[in-house]
Amino acid sequence: MKNTFSVHYGGNEIRIVPLPADKHGNIFYDAYLPGEKITIVYKEDDEGAGHWLDEKTNNTTAISLEIGELIELYLLENKLDN
Repeated sequence: MKNTFSVHYGGNEIRIVPLPADKHGNIFYDAYLPGEKITIVYKEDDEGAGHWLDEKTNNTTAISLEIGELIELYLLENKLDN
């Protein structure tokens, strides 16, 4: 899965690189922000609700949530599987 794409975040165009899902079905994305790379994880809870987490903290952050929503929007608009 190497459907690299870009989204606009914080006045910048950032590159998003999809990574393979883990054995639990969690989906990973590397987001290349100016000066840093973060890994964002899409994880569903036991009730099926989706959450965007920062891999380092395993928590939802403002950045992981905003970029995650941009990823979802891009995937919907371009009909790509996440």
